[in-house]
Amino acid sequence: SIDSAKSDNFDRVLKWYGPAGYVNAKTTYLTRSQSDLVVGTDKPVLFPMYRLADIFLLYAEALNKTGDMATALKYLNFVHQRATLPAYTLAQLTTQAQMEDAILNERRWELFAEGKRWFDLVRTDHVMQIMDPILKNRQTAAGSAPVGWGTDKRKYLWPLHRNVLNANPKLVQNPPYSD
Repeated sequence: SIDSAKSDNFDRVLKWYGPAGYVNAKTTYLTRSQSDLVVGTDKPVLFPMYRLADIFLLYAEALNKTGDMATALKYLNFVHQRATLPAYTLAQLTTQAQMEDAILNERRWELFAEGKRWFDLVRTDHVMQIMDPILKNRQTAAGSAPVGWGTDKRKYLWPLHRNVLNANPKLVQNPPYSD
């Protein structure tokens, strides 16, 4: 067993909201100083599925894809400036690719540990660019050849679990797992 006093607690993520914390009927969200006092104790947390920042950034991404970079920048900055960071300008983000990278980076930080990153990378076709070096490092560390994702983008989809396939005979396994 792992001694919790010596553990680095890499399996835990604490999020805090505002200078005074936030309390609702069931859950207390702690400030950083409060959370430092209770690390190691279990707290019930209501996991947010969607937040306004998430919607603003998705909207900015859609606007950018349709060529409306000025409005995309406005919604990107709503989130960026709320985090007390200086606003981006159109002079900094002159292409759609730069704007998309800025939006994805903002989503990366704003939605950390909320289960959005992988889907953002798949949706924007950034899996190879961002995740391939990480996968190759892990493969090398495990003593395998560093092949990464290879060239088959179908591997971005997860295989369906055998129980799901058994429960519904009309389903077929996602390729390339069915090959």
